[in-house]
Amino acid sequence: MVSLDEVEPQLQVEYLFCHVPKTGGTSLRKMFHKKFGKEACSNFNRFFDRLNKETRVVSAHIPISVARPLFPEAKIITLVRHPIIHMESLYNHFLRLPGSLPFITIPRGTKFTTFCKEAENYQSLFVDVPTEELWFAGLVDEMDCLRKILGMKSTLELNAHPHEYRLSWREQRMALRCTMEDHKLYSRLIK
Repeated sequence: MVSLDEVEPQLQVEYLFCHVPKTGGTSLRKMFHKKFGKEACSNFNRFFDRLNKETRVVSAHIPISVARPLFPEAKIITLVRHPIIHMESLYNHFLRLPGSLPFITIPRGTKFTTFCKEAENYQSLFVDVPTEELWFAGLVDEMDCLRKILGMKSTLELNAHPHEYRLSWREQRMALRCTMEDHKLYSRLIK
């Protein structure tokens, strides 16, 4: 096992990708793999196993404010989705794979009303720095723009899963109330 102190002087991490779950991050990570190679991309959750002087991209399912101090020179990238669409996608992911979402600790089979309160402002939990500190902060729909900025020619395919559970009109209203900060973040980013 390698410690951060051992490799830190050699690190040349160019990009810190704050991966908000269910915002297209797996697809973006695949794009980074194509651009830099898998060996140059590290997942923060397992990064001590793969972090080395070749690492160019670190992706993390943690708040930017936590990861930023470790890679102060890295350009920060993140993606967000419309908060209500994101909440529906997040809940469907929870139903498929309970226990796999960071910061969501409720048990399998939890109803949407409880889930919504647990996942309140979930995107803002991760994107917890001023937007001016972000090198690229965009919507899932803008990943193609990021691909062009990075000088990649291939098209990007989103890693989509069908939604088995659709929010009712009442649940959408509840999701709106539970995502007010996410709506503010989303509004800042679409300008």
